[in-house]
Amino acid sequence: MRRRALAVLLPLACTAACTAPAAEVTGPFGARPTVVLPAEAADPAVRVVLEGDGPEIGPDDLAVVHYAAYYAAHVRAGGAARTADSTFARGAPTAVVPPALAAALPGHRVGSRLLVTPPRDRPAAPVYVADLLGRHAAGASLDAGGGELHGVRVSGGARPVLRLPPGPPPGRFAAVVLSRGGGPAASAGRLLVAQYEGVAWDGGRSVGSTWRAGRPAAFTVGDGGVIAGWDHALLGVPAGSRVLMIVPPADGYGASGHPPLGVGPGETLVYVMDVLAVY
Repeated sequence: MRRRALAVLLPLACTAACTAPAAEVTGPFGARPTVVLPAEAADPAVRVVLEGDGPEIGPDDLAVVHYAAYYAAHVRAGGAARTADSTFARGAPTAVVPPALAAALPGHRVGSRLLVTPPRDRPAAPVYVADLLGRHAAGASLDAGGGELHGVRVSGGARPVLRLPPGPPPGRFAAVVLSRGGGPAASAGRLLVAQYEGVAWDGGRSVGSTWRAGRPAAFTVGDGGVIAGWDHALLGVPAGSRVLMIVPPADGYGASGHPPLGVGPGETLVYVMDVLAVY
């Protein structure tokens, strides 16, 4: 992806009299930046440090970013800033960012690096540096194939439909890749972006649907962040794949269930999932 360095300042709350210097940001896109904060408060702005040529992020899109936050109180005049928070340090990007940073993302292109400076009346607020890695539209999906697993049928096409068989569920976990993509494979600690439909085996009632919610989900696998069944089904699966899984309670929400999602005690769940991206 082509990028070029530039210094575009988009004022947030600044007048023509504002002349304070901005922070200095160096380092390659996608890697932890080096940031030098000015001795005095900088003008509030969203500065495009590196401009990408990917798709533009819209207000309803899910944006995947690497970011670092810096507080002016943590730096000596003319010295390198120390991070207060950093996805670079944690090793995986995120789609969940602080509100001040989230508000700055729409209108900018994937592949860009942004410097977000807060208003002067918020001296304790952090300065953010964010690398925009990806954009996923609300209705994003795979035009992938369908298939069958233990009598559960999934239709092909852009939004799959689940059909459950009569009778009791199988007593063990099972998963199948219905359509295999060619992107990077999911591994422990990596961020996945996915659309999914989940239903309870008993009655087929919904226990979660990103398609219905209107936005893909982003989550890490292999680190305890999701139910064990998702880890079993998704680790090693490449981006661009459609996966069908049957998750017994031992690999799902156990004997207690999960009332916020409508999962009853000891329920078996069925998911079809489109893995849109792996970061």
